[in-house]
Amino acid sequence: MLVLPVSEKYRRYGSRANAYDLLKFLALITMTIDHFGMYWYPDDLWLRVIGRVTFPIYFFLIGYSGSVAIRRDLIAIAVIYTLINAAAFAPFFPLNALFGVILARAAMPLILRLKWLQDQPIMLFLACMLFFLVSFQLLEYGTFAILFAGMGYIVRHQLKRWDHLLFYAATTIFYIAAQYLWFEFSIAQSIVHAALVVGMSIGLYFFNHTRPVMELPAPVNSIVMLGSRYSLYYYILHKTILQIIAAALFMEGSKQLYHWFE
Repeated sequence: MLVLPVSEKYRRYGSRANAYDLLKFLALITMTIDHFGMYWYPDDLWLRVIGRVTFPIYFFLIGYSGSVAIRRDLIAIAVIYTLINAAAFAPFFPLNALFGVILARAAMPLILRLKWLQDQPIMLFLACMLFFLVSFQLLEYGTFAILFAGMGYIVRHQLKRWDHLLFYAATTIFYIAAQYLWFEFSIAQSIVHAALVVGMSIGLYFFNHTRPVMELPAPVNSIVMLGSRYSLYYYILHKTILQIIAAALFMEGSKQLYHWFE
């Protein structure tokens, strides 16, 4: 089956939201803000600034958790959304970020087996940068998917040599620079973007899935668990809805949406 039964997947990791759930739910919130800006307010880059921390978190968790299985539902949803993009007359390339997840999950076992990340992190960083321009044209985030997964592995396994710390810092800095060049943020947006990404990077460096989390009220706990444990399906659902509405209204920017609501 493509999916687990709802009740099984929902309670697979316990009946209370854990640290993974809270981190993924935070990424889910920023992802929604990012896509809202992408489709409905493309001229308001502040929404995109906030959303730039989303998929680095998801890529990080691939390396942190060691979950490298490429499930059929992941492939199916990545392909389905590509077809939806084509139907909405959106550019075919770069492919959506789920292909970046597939790339990271496919690459990490080989990288770890060859001990590139453990023994030669700087060489791995340079290799990813060498192929970045090509990969960035083919899929969202390109080889950043591998780099952030590597950051997750470094944190989980507490690799603290100078070259591992340099890999971690260099990935963060290069990501800030790449996003600035891609979006052409203003000075104020660039400062906020850099602060958010650096704050995210520092926060992830101290992430510990075993750390106890506060007990949430029952309704909030259910929402967090549902969003986190079904984030893959939320991704395609909310993105498709936002894109279809935007296409149906022929919106080209935030002014059209504002006037339509008025």
